[in-house]
Amino acid sequence: MANLSFVASIDWGQYPYHPPSRQSSQFLIKVTNQAIVNNGGTYPIKELIKQDQYKWDSYTRVWSKIVSSKDFNLYEPFKESTWISEANEIEITINDHYCPQPVAIFHVDEGNLVRLNFDQRISDINHELQRLKWSETQGKNYLEEQYQKRSRHQLSDQQLDEFLAYLKTLPQ
Repeated sequence: MANLSFVASIDWGQYPYHPPSRQSSQFLIKVTNQAIVNNGGTYPIKELIKQDQYKWDSYTRVWSKIVSSKDFNLYEPFKESTWISEANEIEITINDHYCPQPVAIFHVDEGNLVRLNFDQRISDINHELQRLKWSETQGKNYLEEQYQKRSRHQLSDQQLDEFLAYLKTLPQ
């Protein structure tokens, strides 16, 4: 075995751990093919993706761009994107620029954008409702007043995000 005495010891105390932050100043949007692609993916619409300022990384085989988190809305980066309506079998991942864990994952099939991780958002809402000590009736009343819906399962992805964000702003 080779002599590894030339490798310096690392003092990990000099590199403190920084937990993931949802307060990042930037988000990284990555666009790639879904795991199984039959008739779609990014290649047929690569020119449209380029027009939207995404850059191709041939090593990771991902289109990406960085956006400011100021007034960031998970749907805003795609509102003006012409390629979404043409997309099929594509996955979009939004990450805090400094943390690899996704903030949101979307699939686009036949131009339809669907956010994944529904169960996690429902779990987060349940946690906030418990923190606030809201009864089931209080939650349903708010949903009826705000969205004209009786259940969280009837909310759109955007409405779920809005409801969760609203709950997080409320003091205990």
